[in-house]
Amino acid sequence: MINLKQLHHFWLVGRTGSIQRAAETSGLTPQTISGQIGVLEGAIGRRLLRRKGRGIELTEAGRIALRYAEQIFRLAEEMEAALTREDEQPTLPYRLGLLDIVPKSLAALLLEPVLEHQPRLRLSVIEDPLPRLLSELMLGRLDALITDGPPPAQLGNKLQCRLLIESRLALYARPGLSLAGPLPQALGGAPLLLPGESAVTRLALLQLFDEHHVTPHIVGEFDDSALMRTLAENGAGILPAPAILESTLCERDALRCLGILPHITERYYLVTLERKWHHPGNAALLRRFAQDHQLDSPPAAPRPGSAAPSAPQP
Repeated sequence: MINLKQLHHFWLVGRTGSIQRAAETSGLTPQTISGQIGVLEGAIGRRLLRRKGRGIELTEAGRIALRYAEQIFRLAEEMEAALTREDEQPTLPYRLGLLDIVPKSLAALLLEPVLEHQPRLRLSVIEDPLPRLLSELMLGRLDALITDGPPPAQLGNKLQCRLLIESRLALYARPGLSLAGPLPQALGGAPLLLPGESAVTRLALLQLFDEHHVTPHIVGEFDDSALMRTLAENGAGILPAPAILESTLCERDALRCLGILPHITERYYLVTLERKWHHPGNAALLRRFAQDHQLDSPPAAPRPGSAAPSAPQP
């Protein structure tokens, strides 16, 4: 069995990038750190470090070992936090990844049940593109993701995915910008703020325009939903956003709803590792939002290579 103290020394070297800095962090001598890693390498039967110039670098086996070590010691930190009591209330970190295209008003709605559990949960929200968020999730650095589509199919057997919320797609614009006629035909030549390439909604919109031979004027393409809203409020163009956000987006008359597009439903999912499924933060989201019934409308266009959402095993 691997000695956790030796693994911790190796982990410190991997995190700090040198034996000297790891020794300074741990209060040990470089010789002790180096010797402990040598014993670990002997137990594993693989070299984890090699010299490069005047420094060191990880071998391929070392990179694999470091990924596992990060998960082991992150779980240890979580356990320590969960067992540390403050006013008889345990505090547990909840690191949630948020796809950058998810509307901020919708994100705030989804986070409500998590915030209700403070101070028991300490929430950290990390906003990034999907590839980086998936990487952080697979490394155990995140407890879950909120995305606008199921994860890639090749990760389907490693991840759990559950629908949280769905909504028809509406169009919003500053008062004074109007459309004449039925949708989507009325969008012909109209200024439209188009979601960026990472958004599932973008593909659904382009397919709808193609089917109805509609050509809007694309003002720009955006990965940042907050920027899209600000531009719409400034009169730059029409904002596609979930219909359930109408009361929020139209407050103070900054925007008004121009109508609901046919045949497009936005869906937002909770994605996590199977071992993280029962984290109290995930449980709070699922209790409030998870759908256990079959959808009564066709599924939104998935990302290429996406896996279908699956219910967790009891």
